[in-house]
Parts: sequence; C-alpha cells; structure tokens
Amino acid sequence: MTSPVSRRARNAWRRARGLALLAVAIATVTGVALWVLAAGRASAIPAIPATIGVTVTAVAIAVAAGLGAEFRRPRVADLDEASRAAKAPGLGVVRTQRAADEPLGRRATWFVPDDPWRLTLAALTPRAAAGSWVLVSGDEANETGQTAAGIARAAAAEPRSTLLVDTDPVTRGAVRDFPHASREGVAEVVADGRAWQDVIASATGEYRALDLVGPGVPGRARASRLSPEDQSALRALSRGYAMTIISLADPAALLSASGGVLPNTQAVLVAVRGVTTLASLRRRSAILEAAGVQTAGVLLWEQAAARPVS
Repeated sequence: MTSPVSRRARNAWRRARGLALLAVAIATVTGVALWVLAAGRASAIPAIPATIGVTVTAVAIAVAAGLGAEFRRPRVADLDEASRAAKAPGLGVVRTQRAADEPLGRRATWFVPDDPWRLTLAALTPRAAAGSWVLVSGDEANETGQTAAGIARAAAAEPRSTLLVDTDPVTRGAVRDFPHASREGVAEVVADGRAWQDVIASATGEYRALDLVGPGVPGRARASRLSPEDQSALRALSRGYAMTIISLADPAALLSASGGVLPNTQAVLVAVRGVTTLASLRRRSAILEAAGVQTAGVLLWEQAAARPVS
C-alpha cells in the first residue's frame, strides 16, 4: 500500500510531465542558440551551464505547478484510493495496451489479465434479479460507456439475457462498437413517446443474448431525463432480462424524475487514474447512496480510453 504523499507525487508528475518535456525542449533550443552565438568569440557565452540552468529551472517550475494543482484538487492515483473515496470495494483495473502485432495508428486494445468485466459481474450477480438495474456511472463519459459495454459482453457471454441502455448521446460509448445498434433509442422514447420495445436492437454473433438501446438519433444530443412513466416502462421491460445495464454519466438525469429514490438498483462507479478527482468520486457515491442505490464497487481505468475517430 502506497502512502498519500507518494500517491500525490505520482499524480503531480503525471500532470506536470507534459509541461516539463516542453520546458526541456525550450531549454535545448535556447542552449543551441547560445552555442551558435558563442562560436568563434573570445569571450564565449557559457552555453552548456546556461542550458543546464534553464532546463533545471523550467522542470522545477513545471513540477511545482503539478504539485500545487494536485494538492488543491487531488485525483485518483490507484484502485485502493478510489475504493476508499467511493466507500465501496475495488473491482479491478482496466489496462490499455497496444497489441504487439497491431499496426501503428490503430486504436489500443484492452489488455485485461485479471478480466475486470468478469470480476465486476461476479460482484453484481448475487444481488441481481429480474427487473433490477445496474447503473454504470462516472465523470468520464467515454470510459463509463465502455465499462458498461464490457460488463454487458461478459454477462451475455455466459450467456445470460442482458439489456444494455446507453443514455449518452455524445460519446455513444456503450453501443458504438456494436454494428447493429439502432440509431433510434432513449431520445425517441423521451421526446416522441416511443415504446421501449420499438427501439431495441439485438446484438449478433457471440453476443446473441444481448439487446441494445442506444441514446437516440445523433443531433438530438442532450442527456435524456427519464420521466417516472418512462422509468416504470423500462422496469417492466427489464423483468424479461437477467440483467439490465444502464450507462449513466449523470445520475441526476435519472434521480430528478424518480423522486430521488431508485429501488432494486446497484451501481458500478468508474474512475480514470490521474483524471477523476477524489471529490467528484465521493460526491457521486453519496448521491447514489442517498437514493438507496447499493454501490457494488469501483472500476479504475489505468489511462483514458481511446476516443472514437470522427
């Protein structure tokens, strides 16, 4: 177990290293310029000492800036810290690593030696029942959506009938990698009064046990707030599935319409190392706890997931 000081120091370096590299580049250019100016002169400008001095000073300033920012607003450094902030078990770490035979320029693939999706599914299963919901929630919408998709794939591979609902119209992180996901979805249910059954699409291939509901037609891009009637209809639909997984970046979008209480619901919190703040993770956990939602645990992404290519 690492100390709080070492955690903050590692995060400070993560936040400062880009600035430090820029400082080193500027210092190098400065040193070369000084060397050129000094060439052929009797009173040579001390180019090397000047370059070293500028480099050390610039890097020190960058690290000090990173430390200041980290101690003012600390960010998650490891799974243990995320678990304590969320007051919930740590479910695993999602690591991204480029495959050795993958061409450069391709999106990084998941490298998951501990398979966090199955570990998460094992934590959810004892309390899951027909009609129950699993909310996957986090500040980073892209990683939240991809986490929901990973858990849904693990559930469907067992196989158990699974419904995956994506409420984020911007990243579409939960359904974008499924080629047969319908363009219509949550937005059409909320705005047009469509029935949930009308916007369901079935995944194919090895995930035949998985049904999908996307966020809706692109262009109606606003996080949908489900009314009590919409939620009731979704609950009724959920009774036909062993598990219903909802990607929900903003829990307020659901709680404001439900009166602040969500029965028969579990949550999986998502954090990204060095990105998610401890304060926001605590706040999200408290909101869900106040709504009667039991947090099954927190999943930590080692680094931000690849963004979709637009």
